[in-house]
Amino acid sequence: MFCSHRVVDKPRVELFARRLREDGIDAWLDKWEIRPGDDVVKAMEAGLDECEVGLVFLICPMFSGQLLMVISCCELPVHPLVVDL
Repeated sequence: MFCSHRVVDKPRVELFARRLREDGIDAWLDKWEIRPGDDVVKAMEAGLDECEVGLVFLICPMFSGQLLMVISCCELPVHPLVVDL
């Protein structure tokens, strides 16, 4: 599961990604996968290619500043979920 986020949201997204891994789901997070000196764009493209599902995390003012998670994959339409992280 590719976890995409803004820098300011990283701490909450990292906690969520850790929970995914604890539950046996292979979460892809830039902090864990991209090393100093790596080509960031290529590393992210490779991560997207490897993952079947992408999660995009955003802060949404419509939901009182809660973190909004959008799930996307090749076979399914986009499904927005509001999660409290």
